[in-house]
Amino acid sequence: MSCCCGVDEGEATTVIIASAPNVTQEEDPPMAEPDMKASAGLKDAAQEAKTEVKTEVKMEVKEVKEKAPESSNPYTINVSKAAAGGKLGAGLETLLTDFCVIRRVDAGGALAKENVQIGDRVIKVDGEAKKASALAKMIADNETLELTLHRPERKEVVLEKKGKRAGFKVDKSMDTHGLVIQDLLDGVAKDMPAGTFLANDRIIAVDGKADTAAGLLTAISKNDKVTLTLLRY
Repeated sequence: MSCCCGVDEGEATTVIIASAPNVTQEEDPPMAEPDMKASAGLKDAAQEAKTEVKTEVKMEVKEVKEKAPESSNPYTINVSKAAAGGKLGAGLETLLTDFCVIRRVDAGGALAKENVQIGDRVIKVDGEAKKASALAKMIADNETLELTLHRPERKEVVLEKKGKRAGFKVDKSMDTHGLVIQDLLDGVAKDMPAGTFLANDRIIAVDGKADTAAGLLTAISKNDKVTLTLLRY
């Protein structure tokens, strides 16, 4: 069944308006002769500050680039179950129609050796795009596989409800990897900047803790401020 997490009650907001102090206007002091040494010092300081700002910006951009996915999307791997004890070494979710989601990767398994990550989705097997159940059957039946996968974007969003409802439409009864957002209803999530949350985003952790879909929903509902880890395909 679908449900919307959060509460309907709003929060009273107190607005404090501070009046500006009375200011007595003073006469302008006599103009002093310009100090050339001081001006040169200020110029040097401004140049140093400008250099520091440029350095900070470069470091910030570098940090963002380092967070980008290393592999291209989609990416293709060739795996042999025989080379890993006859097992793929993974758990697959087939609840959504058009792809399988990797929900478990076993250490030492065929997928672990190829750096496949939890949350990656299988979109083709041996070059064929099929329904999730058919893809899972092909994976189970064949010893050697060519898998085409897609790695989702991962991001963290701080959601502060301030007594309002979160506004996610979800189905907590589905045993999916994470909590799949079906739609946004009236609430804090919908009021955030456009694109912050989208349909089919998956919440996979709340405050860094992974859980079942029902457990994640409970954590979002009972806490006023939470950090959500999202996967976006």
